[in-house]
Amino acid sequence: MQREADVVEEILRIYGYNNIPMPQKLQLTISGKRKPEPFEYRKKISEILNAKGLTETMSNSLTSVAYGNENAVAMLNPLSSDLGILRTDLLFSLLQSAQYNSNRQRTSLQIFEIGKTYEKQEEGYQETEKLGILMTGSLNEFSWQAETVNVDFFNIKNIALSLFEKFGIKSNSTELQNTNFDYGLSLSKGKMDLGFIAKVNSKLAKKFDLNKDVFYAEINLEDFIFLASKNNISYQEIPKFPAVRRELSLLLDKQVVFDELKL
Repeated sequence: MQREADVVEEILRIYGYNNIPMPQKLQLTISGKRKPEPFEYRKKISEILNAKGLTETMSNSLTSVAYGNENAVAMLNPLSSDLGILRTDLLFSLLQSAQYNSNRQRTSLQIFEIGKTYEKQEEGYQETEKLGILMTGSLNEFSWQAETVNVDFFNIKNIALSLFEKFGIKSNSTELQNTNFDYGLSLSKGKMDLGFIAKVNSKLAKKFDLNKDVFYAEINLEDFIFLASKNNISYQEIPKFPAVRRELSLLLDKQVVFDELKL
């Protein structure tokens, strides 16, 4: 016997557990509502994207030195130059997946991946979990009921922003400045950089043998889940009267962006 509990246990065993009187009632404390764990948010995101017709992929965190930047984490003893660094984003991983499928006559793809990215900081290293979505080709390539419709920027924008709406996150958008993309939107909330939606640069896409337009969205899952966990789901009564719709037409200069018009 090493603890006080061991002595108590021996006394109870000799006295007899059946001789111990039981109380007439038991009191229990019910815990409050539990917040979902991060893995539950990831699971829900995967289910939403699967329901929208996207396929989840998994790829190696090690990638080619050619896909890195000045903040890339290099391996001390790499097996080859193709596995020389830890990836700094999910773009090239998904482009490689698209290239692999395209070489096998699957030119229309709607895929996503949830994975870690790595970067060097002034002090130590930073590991960030992100969601990457890539779309290219046709939306309904094998449909005989409708004409073939090619993927465009608004398709991937709708999918990405539907995740924000589903989890009650309101974001601001600004023009994206990145040489890997022809154009795009950067998403933020206060000082948090939540991600971006963009069209992949045509020259970069052709390096991966992708001849059709490629669209890509990336979301910083850590900040996204943090904001989602702060939101409380609220409900409202179903309206008693039918909705009334009004149309409003505006004549604007080309320089005016949508964010300037939002209320």
